[in-house]
Amino acid sequence: MKKTKEEKVKETKIEKDGSYGTFLLLAMSVINILLGVVMLFVKQIELKTLCYIFIALLMIYGIGMIIRYLMMESYKNINQYGLSYGALLVTLGACALVRVDQVSSFFFLGLGIWLLVVGIIELQYALDLKALNDHTWLFLLIVSAIISVCAVVVIINPFQQDTYHTYFTYIMLIVDGVISLLSTAYLSLRLKKYHKLSEKRKKEQEEMFALARRMEAEPHHEENEMEELPEDSLGADEVQSEINEEDDRKDETEI
Repeated sequence: MKKTKEEKVKETKIEKDGSYGTFLLLAMSVINILLGVVMLFVKQIELKTLCYIFIALLMIYGIGMIIRYLMMESYKNINQYGLSYGALLVTLGACALVRVDQVSSFFFLGLGIWLLVVGIIELQYALDLKALNDHTWLFLLIVSAIISVCAVVVIINPFQQDTYHTYFTYIMLIVDGVISLLSTAYLSLRLKKYHKLSEKRKKEQEEMFALARRMEAEPHHEENEMEELPEDSLGADEVQSEINEEDDRKDETEI
């Protein structure tokens, strides 16, 4: 069955959305690793500077969502909120720039919440791998559960010294970034392989159905041909009897 133009356009948009989401998750994982390394080994960077960096990234991401919403012409479809989300992020970023001192006081709390969100996303990745019958799903499930627990530790801050809390948060940023990077890339490859295999099986089924329909139609075609044959071709017994009568007449004449 051939796909209509609308179905092809819809599938193309879905593929682009999936690719964009994968690229975004990979980019955020790399940012987590870089920020964790910088904050852990570069002592000269102040907390306010890090807040400016996070706010700038937030606003850039919001602007990117708005641009993508307009370029993809998402306003022609329903349930597309790229413009709203982008405008919200840009507005929040602008407010945070004005109150950067207050924002810096909640910096580690925000990092903890972010780590928790990523850990829960990785839990979903593990379940997706299980649905694909991938044997690595249990390992990723355990790792993502550990990351989620560590994120809760960052949020509640049970440490008696701020130094321990700071180092623990930075290390968790690096570990979470590495795990997220690997799991996102691996899941993306597995999904591509799964979709290719599904498409191949779908084509094979369509070819088998088409062949079965042709085989069912052939007997009826032969029957129709037999029905359309002239009456002379169907009277083989009558022809043979006429030949026998002619032979008998010849014998009588000879006698």
